[in-house]
Amino acid sequence: MHSSEISYTWKRPYACSPPALFDTMSLLPTIDSKKASVPLSERELKEIFMQFDTDHNNVLSKEELKKAFKYLGAMIPAFRAWRGINCADANGNGQIEFDEELDILVKYAYKLGYTVK
Repeated sequence: MHSSEISYTWKRPYACSPPALFDTMSLLPTIDSKKASVPLSERELKEIFMQFDTDHNNVLSKEELKKAFKYLGAMIPAFRAWRGINCADANGNGQIEFDEELDILVKYAYKLGYTVK
């Protein structure tokens, strides 16, 4: 198969088990490529998030998170920032602090499979 051909593989479009209605729609195209993408490690993701703390207060605001997710290639960075805050903001202040909250955010982002090409 040439690198420009599209092959079809079965993939589930949702992390959890979708209803039976979606099982027939889970045939998604993938493109074979000689240049494989390498997934970012949790350590690399943590370093990226820390770089986007532009005011150096060891806290990521929603705006800083949006910029970080945009840098990572998120299709809708505002949504990813909102979901990241909902997943990781233990004290409910609407920001991610550089303690265990950042580690939870990194685990959330790691599950999304951001890559380096």
